[in-house]
Amino acid sequence: MNNTTIVSVLTGTFFAFATSAHAIDLGTTGISLNTTLEAEYNITDEAEEISITPELHYSLFDIDLSIETELDLQAISDYELGLSWKATRDIGNNIELFGEMSTNDDWDRDDITVGVSFTF
Repeated sequence: MNNTTIVSVLTGTFFAFATSAHAIDLGTTGISLNTTLEAEYNITDEAEEISITPELHYSLFDIDLSIETELDLQAISDYELGLSWKATRDIGNNIELFGEMSTNDDWDRDDITVGVSFTF
């Protein structure tokens, strides 16, 4: 085990305990900002990953709208803005309708998905 691996393991261990999520509600506007910082170390592949995921949520007439992106903090200079868009609506006990799509940094659209989910 070389020094780089030891530093990676220690950094990964530190961030494993420091993984956090944070949310801010912006008054009574229905808008909230959430951010998740996640660090992990894959022991099998000896690879670490540190990422941050900012999210913006807005509630409007029982429909929850959200936009998020994931940033790899180790390869931030190679980052291309990809956004995930989602709309959800509860329609009953543990039943939710949803629609999702993604866009890349050129605003090209990926697949559009609609569906229903049951939670039990």
